[in-house]
Amino acid sequence: MDYVKEEDGWIFAECPECHMIMKFRKNELQRLSIRYKLYESVECFCGRDDEWIYGVPMEQTATNTTPAYSTPTYSTPARNVPHCPTCGSENVTKISLGSKAVGGAMFGIFSSNIRKSYKCNNCGYKW
Repeated sequence: MDYVKEEDGWIFAECPECHMIMKFRKNELQRLSIRYKLYESVECFCGRDDEWIYGVPMEQTATNTTPAYSTPTYSTPARNVPHCPTCGSENVTKISLGSKAVGGAMFGIFSSNIRKSYKCNNCGYKW
């Protein structure tokens, strides 16, 4: 994958075969010098399997405006915080046992809360 741009915590990369643009959360990538390592390999729709995003520009310092190549930096391990699988938000709440009991009493096994543990406060998805 080739680096395209970085915007609002997302890294955009282009498949060199089909030129499809894919986006990845920056905090889920490991930065190694002028490339990013994906924690899992990604398969593009064209069938190309890739683990790297190449061509990431180096961060600039305030005194020097030219890109400076430095030693690889390693990210700290990700925090163990639940996040929404749909929108990626960490603004989630745990569905309480009382809420599950009330839903179960009213709708039985057809309750939307019975087999779910969390609810996203941004998009409303339950999982």
